[in-house]
Amino acid sequence: MEYKREGFDAFTGMVQRVEDEIVRYLFLLEPAVAQEERRVERRERSYSYSAPEKEEKKPQKPVARAEKVGRNDPCPCGSGKKYKKCHGSGA
Repeated sequence: MEYKREGFDAFTGMVQRVEDEIVRYLFLLEPAVAQEERRVERRERSYSYSAPEKEEKKPQKPVARAEKVGRNDPCPCGSGKKYKKCHGSGA
């Protein structure tokens, strides 16, 4: 019986400490809105307000797409072997 009583006392003490820590952390918390406002203020102070530089856009070249080669099709390199035995092996 003494062992059970000591175990229960230790458990209730642990639960009480956990509850005390939770309450302490709740008092230390600040709303996320206040934290975000401070972050925005810091960002605004660090930025310089100048116009962004214009960057010339280069015309994009069209991408040529080759048809997908099947594993058992002849290899496009011209070796005469099947693709899987030539370039499709991965090794």
